[in-house]
Amino acid sequence: MKDCVFSITIFWSTLFFSLMSLLGKRYGGSSFSGIYVYLSVGVALLGILLVLRDFFKNAYLTLSEFVSCLILFLFILIGVFTGYYSSSMFGQFVLFCIPSAMVALYYARRNSVSSIVKWIDVWMLVLSASFFIKIPALVSNVMNQTAWYSQAMSYDAACAILLNLYMMVFGKQYVRFNFFNSSFYKTARWFLLLLQFVALILGGGRGAIVVVIVGVICLMPTLRKQIHQGFFVFFVAVLFLIVGFYFVYQKGDNSFTYVLDKNLTRSFSMLDDSKTMYERTSGRNYVYSNSIDAIVKSPFIGYGLFRYVEEIRPQPYPHNILLEWALQYGILFAIVCLFFVFVLIHKYNIGRKRNNQLAILTPMMVVSFVQLLFSGSYMQTPLFWFVILFLFNYKPSIQNNSYS
Repeated sequence: MKDCVFSITIFWSTLFFSLMSLLGKRYGGSSFSGIYVYLSVGVALLGILLVLRDFFKNAYLTLSEFVSCLILFLFILIGVFTGYYSSSMFGQFVLFCIPSAMVALYYARRNSVSSIVKWIDVWMLVLSASFFIKIPALVSNVMNQTAWYSQAMSYDAACAILLNLYMMVFGKQYVRFNFFNSSFYKTARWFLLLLQFVALILGGGRGAIVVVIVGVICLMPTLRKQIHQGFFVFFVAVLFLIVGFYFVYQKGDNSFTYVLDKNLTRSFSMLDDSKTMYERTSGRNYVYSNSIDAIVKSPFIGYGLFRYVEEIRPQPYPHNILLEWALQYGILFAIVCLFFVFVLIHKYNIGRKRNNQLAILTPMMVVSFVQLLFSGSYMQTPLFWFVILFLFNYKPSIQNNSYS
């Protein structure tokens, strides 16, 4: 059951809100109920304790593990001693990112993430099922003018699409629950793909569209020996989505088609020259401009790991990971971090050639890395820390370790 706990730790935030939707509950935030905070603390503690128990049982620390733990510890110290321990960003980093990073160390010791796949199957299904609730809710909110789009649903849908496509091609190489190998599910996953695609478009998230496009491009070279099967799946998926989307559009009621039209236009508005830059980026151009101005004022030392938010208020972060790094500790720090990411991607490509089961990281990398170019903060993204620390500690030259 450790794999179940660890997978929940990595995807906890998304899972919580998906499960709340399926239960017919609308969470109003910590000011209305502390259940999210309490459950998050429980999940974080359980995940960390299981990792620590494994570390104590195999009592040693490699140099890369020591460096990883030191970085996490320094981030905590910086937050505490600079007075930002009560900030939302610090709280989310401690509660979500650190447990996910610790889980990464657990799997890096085994040089494999294959054992977690069967649970990713389950969570992808839960996430997809929640769209049956989220889609009607969004349509209702748009018609009532209490919402216009749902970036969160779009990014969730993008993640579900990539995981679904990936498992269509590579699922046979993993140990999965019997249900996911059944003929029923092999048929149902195509309809899941259509549901996920509708949620992607209906959500109106521009960045989520880019995530899917980049994900598909990155997945294609990994097909190699399965090239014919992969292109067949890709061709059938595109054809199925076109036909299915047209059918859904034609059969949907007026409210549904109105929101679909509206947010389909929004999803691709970056390509619309008739709109202003503010309209095409939802004001991101101003956020980027303010962030760049702040960087110019302090290009070499930045403003600090958490304090930089004071320079770009009311925005909580610059919605771009490169700008965030530069705001934190300067342009040189951003360059070093970017170089580090490229080194890890190269390391992944080497490991991927030697261990085909490592390919599950491809959609996880794309979802976390590409999203952070348009939205969110890496200080609040557990999947980013999981991928980064796993690859940092992964050893391509060593065969999978089977100890438990």
